[in-house]
Amino acid sequence: MMKPSFQTLAELTARKGPRIFNASVSSVNPNPRMYKYYWWIFTEHSPVEGMAFLTDPYRLCSFDFQQQLKYCKENNLSALIYNERLHRYDHSLPFDFSKLKQEGYTFAPSFDEDPDPVTAEGFK
Repeated sequence: MMKPSFQTLAELTARKGPRIFNASVSSVNPNPRMYKYYWWIFTEHSPVEGMAFLTDPYRLCSFDFQQQLKYCKENNLSALIYNERLHRYDHSLPFDFSKLKQEGYTFAPSFDEDPDPVTAEGFK
């Protein structure tokens, strides 16, 4: 994983021009009811760097991520993108929650209990 750093972002931008770099992004399952995705967008304006950035205070839901990503693109800002995928805690899903709990997984709320706004693609 490429750690969020101002130096790395500056070097990538110098080599490739302003763009969005997928620093550590897992693929997104097309069913928004199965997983919750949290996002981080690291730019030259981020308040901290390193692993301190990849923490809850800077985490975005999918809706906020899309808004910030749009802003970066419209303003020609380079950014490093990260995401995290969590299983939604919903017993109608085909997950073995007992096993996942034993393995130490953290769960997101079920889609219906998730208070985040819905994106145009149906994600929260």
